[in-house]
Amino acid sequence: MFLKILICRYYVMTNMNLNTEVKNFVISYFQRINSHITYKQNKYEILIPDEYKSYFELPKITICFDEKTALKFNCDLIIPGNWILDKVIKNCMNRGPIVIKRSNENKTYVIYHYHIKYSGIYDDSFLDRVCIDMSTMQPIKIFDDICGTNTPIIKIINSKKITLSYMIAINEIKKKYCEIEKKFLKKSQNAFQNELNIFIKKYDSQIRDLDEKINSKEMTSNDFKKIKQFRFNMLESIKQLELEKSHLIDILQKKHKVVLDYGLIGSEIIVPCDEAIDHK
Repeated sequence: MFLKILICRYYVMTNMNLNTEVKNFVISYFQRINSHITYKQNKYEILIPDEYKSYFELPKITICFDEKTALKFNCDLIIPGNWILDKVIKNCMNRGPIVIKRSNENKTYVIYHYHIKYSGIYDDSFLDRVCIDMSTMQPIKIFDDICGTNTPIIKIINSKKITLSYMIAINEIKKKYCEIEKKFLKKSQNAFQNELNIFIKKYDSQIRDLDEKINSKEMTSNDFKKIKQFRFNMLESIKQLELEKSHLIDILQKKHKVVLDYGLIGSEIIVPCDEAIDHK
């Protein structure tokens, strides 16, 4: 079922197994919207439900998750940047899916799914998720022994525990990807600095040439008025170059601005098979 949830954004990076996460996320999404999915020859043929046909602009799509299959069958390769994946992510972010699932485990878990997008001089995007054990409030490795349910019985979900579990998940992500984030920022900073040095070298060279012309004029002319006027003209030119230099540095800073965007795109609440959620 779909419930409206708050979209939260944080700064983070990841080097996770992208192909597996994308596949799990996309297939799970089409299952949740009740698409008919057929798997054969390493590709998925998906019949889009009527209520989503206008959104995807197609009644049927054929997708895969490896390049060889995409080339062989000429079907959509689902990787970051693919139009289908973009539409899936946008739909999740707009509607905020919260899915209830059952597990043979005798505990309740919450899995937070995130879309990570980095933009600037370099661009990249990833999917990631964090599972929180609601009894210990600790992150755990995600398990596979879960199944969907269409009619969950939810008595009450304590908002304080949900908020706490989300903050724990965010802290886990930040700790996990701290070093990767530093490397990304350093790479971006180096690109900015290299381009900045080119601009500075160019304008500093022009300004030095004008300074030298002033000195040369003073040494080769005895006409004080002409020297004064020449110096004034050159200083105006230097001032203009300094303004241009400052303006271009501002443009360069905007061009190299780094945004590391972390969006919550969905949550799964996993409860024991024979119990309802009742966390007080």
